[in-house]
Amino acid sequence: MRIALYARYSTDMQRDASIADQLRNCKRYVSDQRDWHVVSEYHDQAISGSKADRPGYQELLAAGERDEYDLIVVDEVSRLWRDQQEQWRAVNRLRFIGVDIVGVGDGIDTRREGFELLLAIHGAINESERKKIAYRTHRGLTGLAENGASCGGRSYGYRSKAILDPVKKDAQGRPEVREYRKVLVPEEADVVRRIFQWFAEGQSPFSIADRLNADGIPSPRGGKWARSAIYGDRRTGVGILNNVLYRGLLVWNRSKWVRNPETGKRKRVERDASEWITVEQPDLRIISDDLWRRVQAKMHRGDSRGAAVKQGIAKAKRSGGPYPRYLLSGLLQCGVCGGKYTAVDRYRYGCATHKERGEHACPNALKVPRALAEKLLLEGLKEQLFTNERLRLFERETARLLSEARKSSAPDAKAARTRLKALDKEIANLTAAIREVGLSPALRDELRAAEREKEELGKRLATTQTKTPDIPRILPAAAKRFREMVVELEKTLAAEPVRARSLLEELLPRRIRLMPNETGEWLEAEAGTDLDTLLRISGKKLLKNQESLTLVAGVGFEPTTFGL
Repeated sequence: MRIALYARYSTDMQRDASIADQLRNCKRYVSDQRDWHVVSEYHDQAISGSKADRPGYQELLAAGERDEYDLIVVDEVSRLWRDQQEQWRAVNRLRFIGVDIVGVGDGIDTRREGFELLLAIHGAINESERKKIAYRTHRGLTGLAENGASCGGRSYGYRSKAILDPVKKDAQGRPEVREYRKVLVPEEADVVRRIFQWFAEGQSPFSIADRLNADGIPSPRGGKWARSAIYGDRRTGVGILNNVLYRGLLVWNRSKWVRNPETGKRKRVERDASEWITVEQPDLRIISDDLWRRVQAKMHRGDSRGAAVKQGIAKAKRSGGPYPRYLLSGLLQCGVCGGKYTAVDRYRYGCATHKERGEHACPNALKVPRALAEKLLLEGLKEQLFTNERLRLFERETARLLSEARKSSAPDAKAARTRLKALDKEIANLTAAIREVGLSPALRDELRAAEREKEELGKRLATTQTKTPDIPRILPAAAKRFREMVVELEKTLAAEPVRARSLLEELLPRRIRLMPNETGEWLEAEAGTDLDTLLRISGKKLLKNQESLTLVAGVGFEPTTFGL
């Protein structure tokens, strides 16, 4: 039997040796079993068992799907899971594909009858223990925060410094880390002062980001500066201009992360202000109180204007009035940086990266009038995308692809049918042997493997035998339907912009690329569709895993109209 081992330690343990200890215990258990051999090992370090996105854990599950092992052995099942929902999801899936789980220390073995009760009990205990660990960790961090220690999270302008315990030693005889303290990074602190001063003098977050990028100063994450990193969100305290640490106030416990039980994704939730822990740290001050007040007053005025705009939009939506969602918003792509082309003002589309991060992040400053872009795009769809020459190209290339696919799949189908007959005989022989001598682990494993192979071959044959679409007959009908949709798009554009946008998304599955011409004086657009879209419009579907064609049609915009 092929065995996969898994080991994990969480952040509360912080011991690399724990992985080796767990694997050693598992290998000792495997060595005592007859005909068992380890084929792979997986592990995760310093990651909670409540998370499903652990790299080692995901590799383990993927290998199981590829039938690379038959049994998972762990020191304890808590190493695999500390979340009951993920536990049962994974167990049911693994057993469905023929993989069982053995916990050496807790006695859990999913091959035994009634294992569910024992696993449920241990699962509840493991999840409860995880919550206790989280509570104790939070309690400890609260004490550290009240004493002015750093409790995680990096702020631009500072770094963490380890404070060693003068008495306690770790396993290697080195002084233990008692806590971490934030200390100033002088060159970053100077950047913070410049940002605050520039903003107070009237410069916008965009112009500040552009100046920093022009000077080659890395952003907090090491890339280019964006105005969002500077302005941030006053409500959550995110962004350079909102960070109270710059005025010497260390705030902890301001927010928490909660996990969506359906998607598994985490969401940041703000705590009530009464739960915040605020400690004065004069040695961490970078900004004077006067400069802080000037900046906050200026931001408050900007927030008031933004709130008025949002209120107007909400009122228009409630009253059925026009909502500013433009036809091409989200469908345009900058051909220089790959970012989005968005509505940069009431009348024009422009590169969002250039707008947010400046010319040093993307030099494409060309903008296109919104009405003109929409007009020329519709003309291009009608006059250039579906010409008779393009339809004939679709027909020729599609016929060639389908012919090659049929030729390549024919021998495989014949071999699969031969193997299916052999498997039927093999399964019958194994069933007869079980009736005669009883069910042994070896016979059970062979029967399970044969049945699994038969099921996979059946699915493969069903896919290859699916009737292929009659492409030469479908394409003209699809083109006709396409033209009808373009006409419908024009009619609904003025009256129903949301509906018009939906039609355009269906017609063009990929973003429309806008690229400056060779002289950089105007924009050239590239829009297109593909075979899969044509078949979907005509009501047909491609074969599963069928290679699809892509045909991009250039839509040339008038050189005198762009770049204005």
